Amino acid sequence: MPIDVGVLKRLDRAGLPNEIIRSTGVTNYTWQAFDGDIQLDSLNQFVPMEGTTKLAQGIFKAILTPKGSVAEDPTYGTSLSLSIGQKMDSGRFADIQTEIIDTLVHYNIINQDNSDSDEVIEVIDEVEVVTNLDDPRVLQIQISVTTESGKSVKVTVPQVI
Repeated sequence: MPIDVGVLKRLDRAGLPNEIIRSTGVTNYTWQAFDGDIQLDSLNQFVPMEGTTKLAQGIFKAILTPKGSVAEDPTYGTSLSLSIGQKMDSGRFADIQTEIIDTLVHYNIINQDNSDSDEVIEVIDEVEVVTNLDDPRVLQIQISVTTESGKSVKVTVPQVI
């Protein structure tokens, strides 16, 4: 399921909207979003994200977070925004692919104490950087990983360059 970028921008690193953090002090949950809205259950309680859906959102967020923007971990994220306006050639595509792999490895290191084997990367199966045929300014980063539980997770991140 694609993750709405607008929702990600409104969420902090832990995945919580800022207004919830201020009112409750809760900072260790990621809330499930669907069609741009945070989901509530029948009792109007937030639905926590878990499993492969949480892993997919975590990967998406790590790729789109500018490196250096998280004070607690300045190495979290990528520097893809520095590619805007740069000439895209095979060398640059390889550099982006390497940066994505490094980011996934870093994501897994900070996630290593997670006990849910659906949320931990076991193998990075593929990282492919391709140009969108309809708009050459848009790169699509296609990521495929296998979790510790053996499930396949695929994430596509569009990136305007």
